[in-house]
Amino acid sequence: MHLGLAIVLANSPEVAAWVVPPDFKRGGRRRSVVLIDEIDKAPRDFPNDILNEIERLYFRIPELGDAQVSAEPDYRPVVIMTSNSEKTLPDAFPRRCIFYNIPFPDDERLERIILARLPERLVRGCPLLCDAISFFGHLRQDEMGLRKLPGTAELLNWLAAMLDFDCDPSQPLPAQAGAVSRTLAALAKTGEDQQRVREDFKQWIYK
Repeated sequence: MHLGLAIVLANSPEVAAWVVPPDFKRGGRRRSVVLIDEIDKAPRDFPNDILNEIERLYFRIPELGDAQVSAEPDYRPVVIMTSNSEKTLPDAFPRRCIFYNIPFPDDERLERIILARLPERLVRGCPLLCDAISFFGHLRQDEMGLRKLPGTAELLNWLAAMLDFDCDPSQPLPAQAGAVSRTLAALAKTGEDQQRVREDFKQWIYK
C-alpha cells in the first residue's frame, strides 16, 4: 500500500475528507501495513527524502497551501522496508528503523519454498530436487568465486528450466547431465559466472 494512502486511512473519514476525491470509497479508520521493497535500489536521495514521513508519519500538500496530513497515533501505519545491502543507506535512516536480518534459507526451508512454488512438478525428496539444492549450495560457497551468488529466485528458475527441458525428477542430475547443462545459465547472470558454473558442474557430477 502507498504510504500516503495509509496515512489518510489512519484518519476518520470526516478528518481526511478534504484531501481525497469526492468519489473516494473507504470505510472507517484502519491501520495499514506498507511495504517499501529493496530501498537500497532507489535513487540515492530517496531515503533522506522520506525520513520525515517515516519518523513522523505525515505529509504535506503544496497545492493546498502546504497543508499537513498526519496519521492518528492509534492507527499509525506499520512500515516494512527491505534492502539487499547493495548500497549503503544514510546513517540517519537505519537509526529510525528496527533492523532484522533474514538469514538465507537452509536446505530444508529451500525445499519447502520450492515445493510451494512448483507443487505439481516436484515431490519432496526426489533425486532431481535434492541434487539441485546440493549443487546450488555448492555454488554459494565463498571459494567458488562467483561475482554474483545465485539466490532463491535463480534456483526456482533453474528447476523450472530443467523440468521444461524434460529432466526427470526421479533421476539424479549426473544421470541427465546433458539436459541439465543446457539450463545452467539460469543460475548465473554474467558470462564469466556462467562459464565457471558450467566448469563446476562438470567437476561436481564426477565427485
